[in-house]
Amino acid sequence: MATICDPWTLVESGEPLEVEPETIHVWLFGLQGSPECVRSCCARLSREEAARAGRFLAPTDRDRYILAHGVLRSLLARYERVDPRELRFGSGPANKPFLLRDSQRRFRLSFNLAHSGDRALLAIGAGPELGVDLEHVRQEIDALAIGKRFFFGAEFDHIASVPADERLDWFFRYWVAKEAVLKGQGVGLAFPFAAVACRGSAWRLCLKSGRSPPPS
Repeated sequence: MATICDPWTLVESGEPLEVEPETIHVWLFGLQGSPECVRSCCARLSREEAARAGRFLAPTDRDRYILAHGVLRSLLARYERVDPRELRFGSGPANKPFLLRDSQRRFRLSFNLAHSGDRALLAIGAGPELGVDLEHVRQEIDALAIGKRFFFGAEFDHIASVPADERLDWFFRYWVAKEAVLKGQGVGLAFPFAAVACRGSAWRLCLKSGRSPPPS
């Protein structure tokens, strides 16, 4: 089972981090923090991020956003050796954020953040674009009804064939695999789930006939 990091530990540590080429660091952390932790994360946000946080109506949603993006800045800053508030981001296709960097660095950090409920998942790598997804397993989901709309025949057949108590787990495995790859391509849900399929133990995604591929 993966270890869920305490956001306070990630925010307060100033220990430099390094990721080598062809390596990905994956951070799983909680989105519940003390008022002090929330304030510390909020102090790291840009004006635009702080303004967005202020637009959340529910305090829980606001604090989760602040913690997720405060930890994101804190960790990226430890790789970049800068103050978290100095980080600047650009926006690519489908508003996928990327890190603006000093052109003299030997490689560009890539990252992707996902959050669901009270947890967040962050991938950081050197070079290629990344995509991650995280979903809270909701028991009320009708895996067969939704699966029929979004999954290939083989995928749907597999979900339908497993024991009922495993069905939701497999539904979400397929779901996060597809969304992570599409997020890495910078298209996310803008590209139809039904147009790609998971195949094999490596979760390779294949285009369904008649669909155009996501942009590189």
